[in-house]
Amino acid sequence: MKILLIPSWYPRPGNPLSGIFLKEQAVSIGRVRPGWKIAVAVWGQRRHTLSLRNPFKTLAVLADFLQAQIGNKKRFLLPNVCEYHQPTLEWSKRWKQGNIAGMVRACRKILGRVDRDWGEPDLIHAHVAFPGGWIAMKLSQATSVPFLITEHMGDFPFIEFRNSDGTIKEAIREPWHCARAVVAVSPAQAERIVSKGFPRPLIIPNMVDEDFFNFNARGKMVGQRFVFFSLAALRTAKGIRDLLQAAVLFLSGLDDAGKNRVEFRIGGGGEEAVSLKALARELKIHPWLRWLGPLSRTRALEMFHDCDCFVLPSHLESFGLALLEALACGKPVIATRCGGPESMVTPENGMLVGRQNPPELARAMTEMFRSAREYDGPLIRRQALAKFSKTVVTSRIETVYREVAGKEPAP
Repeated sequence: MKILLIPSWYPRPGNPLSGIFLKEQAVSIGRVRPGWKIAVAVWGQRRHTLSLRNPFKTLAVLADFLQAQIGNKKRFLLPNVCEYHQPTLEWSKRWKQGNIAGMVRACRKILGRVDRDWGEPDLIHAHVAFPGGWIAMKLSQATSVPFLITEHMGDFPFIEFRNSDGTIKEAIREPWHCARAVVAVSPAQAERIVSKGFPRPLIIPNMVDEDFFNFNARGKMVGQRFVFFSLAALRTAKGIRDLLQAAVLFLSGLDDAGKNRVEFRIGGGGEEAVSLKALARELKIHPWLRWLGPLSRTRALEMFHDCDCFVLPSHLESFGLALLEALACGKPVIATRCGGPESMVTPENGMLVGRQNPPELARAMTEMFRSAREYDGPLIRRQALAKFSKTVVTSRIETVYREVAGKEPAP
């Protein structure tokens, strides 16, 4: 089977973690299905974004764009998985939808190169309705290659795709109407989509690379600190402010010996980094905090291995990939009832608490602090992989691919 992937988000210089799960998923599918050919369309995905407000940044962007034009246009991630690069300028969505026409032209060129290299794709798989779904729709209309969309927007659709009267813009509606299939990544996300007046999508979760996010059986030495770990972009919807407030309540219930045994580690960067650190000082909990900044995948794995509990305090998640990665490492978790976590968290692997509820989160942390050793790490991992391993999820993706492409079911 030959697939052209069109990811709306993708890693780029300066933001190597943007859409990293889409790149990793392409590689994982390529490993599980070595007979497939997978092409990934890369036009820059916001790398070459012009800004009228910042002419110096625009000059730097233009220089990078010109350099990218003469760079290598093809990069193999595996022998059967290849990125096809066609750099494209972008700008604010307020004018000509951020140059969506240019993105479509770039992906048409990519499609032509894929056709010459491997033959016409059996299908186009867009991740997120805009711009990926829109581009896939235009390519499908020009070539008759069928396409599907996997939606990843948490707060579907993002506010920029809503009209002032609350209706959904055609940038989302039209690709959804034309797609041969639409996929949501969790039951909660599917319900949000239906509540906006769209047909019920299929549900296929994101996958975890169980070979990378592995179980480390190394036990902790006596006297080592109990580590609560969180990994998220530092913005309001990720709930780190709630976590800090919960930490105050949690610490207030410990004696001095208990306080000396606890540490909170927070990975990630973002627009609220400065204000969150200021809040931690104001709350006088900074001695118990380690701000780790943005983490590479290898560094994140180290933190998963070294923590005693992973905490996801988000207000809204379409899925919650970091939560799944923690489970794959055999770690118990605390997560909010914010969408995606409800399909992952069970009494055997952790606890669910209310959103934006620091007192309830603090009580869960207190219980976890006392009982974390009662959780069975290998069992946590086995249960996660039974639903979310790359082999299991790829099989579900293949079923949809074959339906969309009009092929016989896999034997």
